Amino acid sequence: MDRFEGQRLTVTVTFEDGRTSTQVIELHVGTFRTEREENGAAEVTAERASEEDIERGAAMKSLYGEVVEVDDGAFPLPLDDANNYADKVLPPSMIERRDSLVRAMREGSDGLEDAILAEESLVNADATLSFDSPWEDHATGEARMSQLEMRDVSVEAFDTLPEGTDLASCVYVEDGWLGNFAYMDKCAREVWGYGHNDDGTLSGGEYRFALVSVTVRNPSDEAVRLWPSVLFELAVRHDDGTYDIAVGGYDLDFTASGDVSTLEGHPQNIVLAPGGETRISLLRAAPTSALADEGLCLDVSGGGELACALAAGFPAERIFMHGNNKTPQELREAISAGVGRIIIDSRIELGRISQIAGELGVEQAVYMRITPGVEADTHQYIRTGCEDSKFGFTMRDDFAYRCVYDVLAAPNVCLAGLHCHIGSQIFALHSYPEAVEVMVDLMARIKQGYGVELGELDMGGGLGVAYTATDKPASIDEFAETVTAAVRAACEKHGVPLPRLLVEPGRSLVANAGVTLYTVGIIKTLPGIRKYVAVDGGMSDNIRTALYHADYEPVIANKAAHPRTEIVTIAGKHCESGDAVVVDMPMQRPDLGDIVAVFGTGAYNHTMSSNYNGQPRPAVVFVKDGEARVTTRRETYDDLMARDV
Repeated sequence: MDRFEGQRLTVTVTFEDGRTSTQVIELHVGTFRTEREENGAAEVTAERASEEDIERGAAMKSLYGEVVEVDDGAFPLPLDDANNYADKVLPPSMIERRDSLVRAMREGSDGLEDAILAEESLVNADATLSFDSPWEDHATGEARMSQLEMRDVSVEAFDTLPEGTDLASCVYVEDGWLGNFAYMDKCAREVWGYGHNDDGTLSGGEYRFALVSVTVRNPSDEAVRLWPSVLFELAVRHDDGTYDIAVGGYDLDFTASGDVSTLEGHPQNIVLAPGGETRISLLRAAPTSALADEGLCLDVSGGGELACALAAGFPAERIFMHGNNKTPQELREAISAGVGRIIIDSRIELGRISQIAGELGVEQAVYMRITPGVEADTHQYIRTGCEDSKFGFTMRDDFAYRCVYDVLAAPNVCLAGLHCHIGSQIFALHSYPEAVEVMVDLMARIKQGYGVELGELDMGGGLGVAYTATDKPASIDEFAETVTAAVRAACEKHGVPLPRLLVEPGRSLVANAGVTLYTVGIIKTLPGIRKYVAVDGGMSDNIRTALYHADYEPVIANKAAHPRTEIVTIAGKHCESGDAVVVDMPMQRPDLGDIVAVFGTGAYNHTMSSNYNGQPRPAVVFVKDGEARVTTRRETYDDLMARDV
């Protein structure tokens, strides 16, 4: 063993996202105290043995290591804490959906209903839930499963830390977070985007505090070990007395009272006595979803966007699933998650939804996407409501009306409403009343011909934004007034009740919130032809110019107050002649190293980006009240090869 003294061991950890972290560990030999187990075996401790320990045979020579070098760019632990917590890892960035751990029975209108607490359920405060709780018997090391009961759920939400709460002394900080406040802070900043101030308050990011309390009863005749966080991830109370499950966020503190005892050294790990009850309160800080908090719904296209929405904790019942070719797997994922609506695009898709919903034992609410035959004033590539479209059920030859019969007849499917979408980046609003007339007329015909009164109408989106000073899009107010007035008039004309009206103004909400920054790398003047200013990006991060001939009006940010004295073409760095951000645009005089700011890139830029020419995607930075934080890190070359096998 002595031959290892002073030797060095290099350990490289590769993370799932492709990043690596390297530690150099220097090996040493030392004598450590041992403790005898009940079975007679000796366990080596981390404490150095004293002379007395050695004399009485309670010591053992052992090999140990010290971290002497570390590349912690990707590693959650700073160097000064690495030796203290070398055997600890950063908690998962998203709390697992515990569908295999916490299944419950909820009282419904037709008796008991199965519920998965960590994924989909709304928990009624008056209901009693029975669930199987996994635990480990410390005496035997055996994995156990015991049935417990949960009732009297309550939630208090706070925008700030509840008065009198000291995070630095919270149970989860002192014990669950390895007794190290700095470590907790680093984890929180890296994973959730908020940190901890010296006084124990939180800073940065968007989050709320929730104090969740629940009464838990142990109906069995044996003591049950209980880890409180597996019971609930509740965050938001609704007016009807139900609560949404919050996915993610960090537990900060908890208390337990009643028939419980605390495991030594693990104050947040309690034992519930046979037949006993405990009242548990858990304080949680959880990132908020701006969309969910404002009561908005969310449309997704495909399984990837659905996965992102669920991972962010967005309520599944407010997710609308779109797409002209949803795969059977994507449909199964959507129906299993409990999405509120699936917008069906074809009879083939209808058959798939009906079959999958039947296999899962649910009824899925759907919209029919109708192609109204309306030509919107926009680029031909983003017209989606004309007759020649890959989307939806065509109105030609009354095809859409005839397909309504198929939807109504399909088992495990409920036709909740109709949907249309006439295009994107629309300035002139006259096309919307035209589309409304087509859709409401169809609703009236469905009522008359099939005896079904549809209660929902989704008119899609498309409201444009100003990418240049000459663009004159309608306002949100004008758009809303145009659509609602048209719906009222059409419903009165056709004798149908006003439906629940939905629109999808996504671009108009987020486009102007985004700015893309480039650095000037090359300036090339072709006399009598053009002046090229090449930047460190291009069509890999903004394909819209090449795809749609989209116009922008950028500015040299560090010279924003200067006059626009030169006509330049801002070219990207990719091997395409059409790779340009803008062509022949008046700009401030450019110099190498200048920063070019392109406005209106909050929509359809990062989401359409690629790795063309092996270009890593840029970082995404959120800025609010003078503070900036990275929400999506810049890609690395390792990321480009992370999936290669």
